[in-house]
Amino acid sequence: MDDEPFLTIQLLGSFQMARGGQPVVGMNQARLQELLAYLVLRRGRPVARSSLAFLFWPDSTEKQALTNGRHLYHRLRRAIPDAGRVLSADDLSVQWRADPGCQVDVIAFEEALARANRAADPVERAEHLRQASALYGGELLPGCYSDWLLVERERLAQEYARALRQLIALHESSRHYPEAIAFARALLRHDPLNEPAYTDLMRLCALNSDRAAALHAYHTCATVLRRELDVAPGQAARELYERLLNQDSTPAALPGGAVVPLVGRDKPWADLQQLWRRAATRPHLALVSGEAGIGKSRLAEELVEWVGRQGIDALVARCYATGSELVYAPIVNWLRSRPLPPLADPWRRELARLMPEILSQYPHVPPPGPLTEKWQRLHLFEALAHALLDHRSALLLFIDDLQWCDSDTLDWLTYLLTDQRIQANRPQLLVVDGIRSGE
Repeated sequence: MDDEPFLTIQLLGSFQMARGGQPVVGMNQARLQELLAYLVLRRGRPVARSSLAFLFWPDSTEKQALTNGRHLYHRLRRAIPDAGRVLSADDLSVQWRADPGCQVDVIAFEEALARANRAADPVERAEHLRQASALYGGELLPGCYSDWLLVERERLAQEYARALRQLIALHESSRHYPEAIAFARALLRHDPLNEPAYTDLMRLCALNSDRAAALHAYHTCATVLRRELDVAPGQAARELYERLLNQDSTPAALPGGAVVPLVGRDKPWADLQQLWRRAATRPHLALVSGEAGIGKSRLAEELVEWVGRQGIDALVARCYATGSELVYAPIVNWLRSRPLPPLADPWRRELARLMPEILSQYPHVPPPGPLTEKWQRLHLFEALAHALLDHRSALLLFIDDLQWCDSDTLDWLTYLLTDQRIQANRPQLLVVDGIRSGE
């Protein structure tokens, strides 16, 4: 058929050339394969014969190198069927010409990456990246070791790894966790010493409700790094491992591993995930606003579940139309939703203003006096921050129906997000507020 290629060439993983499904003989020499690869990677551009001569025979005289180059090029033409369709030359240069009847894996790989870079739609971009990852069969000409080839080999390997990382991020963002896990495993097969990929795999397995696989990924990471580099996993992997190890339970998966779709919420969901990642460097606030019944709470609750599957604390509180006179009520709900960390007695005394049960648990702590000075209120703010943040782990705080929140809680949130001392010593922190527009 006319659509069938007259020639297929594989340069990635191993060298193969075939015509009509039958191997082409005469291309088993490394120099011929290298010349072919060099021209293919510079397709559409004339390559000076003098440049080839210097590249391939740097220790020879100019005359001898040029002679060697002419002989090698003619051998290449004789070995390639219908060489005139893909090779052209004049006295000064030679060139590889693109021909739709000749399929070269490295060309298809780079073209798929280029289409992915141009794609604005995430689904389209993911499809082009998937095509590119499928075309990458391994290192460029693994049996050859010229200096220029090593550089190109590393470049293509990095492009492949970058494509896999993008696929992981795209599928995680769309909550297609099994697919993201498959690409994370592919990245580790490509680079077994890639510690961030192990951390990604752990997180994705946790999000997929498979804590055992997440813990196993950490042990594999620790074993490989110790054996190959004599080092232990870094802080990010260790902290994730400890969170998952100490997690009381994993949120139950939906039947069949399904994920309830967030219809029409792809952009807000991606924005929330991006804000969560940014919160690793400084506290952030996300305001989810809209009319009643459009799914604000559903979106925020999905984020709560998402971080919870990673062993991260996500504390939830709700405000009510009749509760604005209940000062600090959302904060008290957060504090009572998990055990308090070890605190100094002055902080316990301040917390007792809002949680009287503390005085029963610690009889030696004196009751707090009335708040009469501004510095006393600041002291209370500091105590609340210590009680929530001294767990020294990442934290998500969610308040729903913020339009009914009391002013004292809002003042404390402002303090929490802007105080320089907290920003210097805090864990990863994101505050998400759901609020009705027009209220």
